[in-house]
Amino acid sequence: MSKSWTITGRILPERVDANFGPLSVELKTKDNSGNVKLTLSRSLIHVRVDYEAPEENWYNAIDAASLVSSAFADYIAFKNRGYYIHVWDMAITENGSAYTIPINEPFFEHKKPGYAFDPTNRGIPQGFRPHPQLITAFHYTGQAVRNPSRTFAYCGLATEAIRHYFDPPTRRWRQRYAAGEAAMCDKLMIDAKALKKLIEGNAAPNRHGEPAEHSSWTLRKQVLEFTWEICARFDWLLHEKDLSGLVLLGEQALSFDAPDQQVEITPATKP
Repeated sequence: MSKSWTITGRILPERVDANFGPLSVELKTKDNSGNVKLTLSRSLIHVRVDYEAPEENWYNAIDAASLVSSAFADYIAFKNRGYYIHVWDMAITENGSAYTIPINEPFFEHKKPGYAFDPTNRGIPQGFRPHPQLITAFHYTGQAVRNPSRTFAYCGLATEAIRHYFDPPTRRWRQRYAAGEAAMCDKLMIDAKALKKLIEGNAAPNRHGEPAEHSSWTLRKQVLEFTWEICARFDWLLHEKDLSGLVLLGEQALSFDAPDQQVEITPATKP
């Protein structure tokens, strides 16, 4: 049964002056299909999503809206020789319930025993050192959230930035990358097979020019959590924290058959 959402947002910086729409785009995924109608008036975005998905999994509708609007934000950036990003403010269901949309993706919502990433600690630690590989990885993780259609590519680039820290300097590049990956997996307690599944199975085609498909939120969530945990472990290593109590980061973080997670959202208004 088709459900409908109305999603509103903005393109930032708000100095953009573009008007078009409504533009209709048909989307199809492995599990769902739907239609997206997008209107841009100056910097304001209005999107209507008609999607064959249960309302409780409405985060798929936000992904669909992001996939369409990010393409136009990037085109505006190209025309203006600069950068623009899109942000979402509100989602309204067909029964009139309205919800504010957070800027963060709903993963790692709770501290997991045996994992380095702690979502409850949002401050910058004392003595933080902005190591080049770590800052590069953080940039790519931010881009992975911003661009749902390029999540896998940016997550792959984030892990490769960290791997570069472990690359030996004297070998030819293929051997150097292989040795660096092995050293990273050893030091950060990562299952090498799971890492290859992330980079080769998902990131590589996306990064090498293949058209990006609109993936399910379940798959994106698993890949994002996997990448965030690698970055957190690397942060621990740089700041000389003990990693011995962490679990091996393996297939349990890439369980693509796991059910969709319920998304906690903040009600803005309810009729």
